[in-house]
Amino acid sequence: MKLVKVLLVSTLTVFAGSAVAGKLAISGDGNVHDNDDLCTTSMGMSIIWAAGRKADLVHVEFSNHLGKDGDAQANRHAKNVETMRAHYGYA
Repeated sequence: MKLVKVLLVSTLTVFAGSAVAGKLAISGDGNVHDNDDLCTTSMGMSIIWAAGRKADLVHVEFSNHLGKDGDAQANRHAKNVETMRAHYGYA
């Protein structure tokens, strides 16, 4: 699982860089089976900001997993995303 997370972050870093033009979107399902989305959604927002592509981020969705996850995880996910949104000045 750690290899997948490293590849995700590496891919997102390249994607957020100047090698790819166009609009960007982030989706983190936030499922209860693993907690990676609780930080990677916010991490993706910060990588995009650091790459100078904040204006290109046109869609962020999170906690959209259709399974039974419970409110506690969805609330933590929302708090993480809202904290990054406010910190980096996303609209």
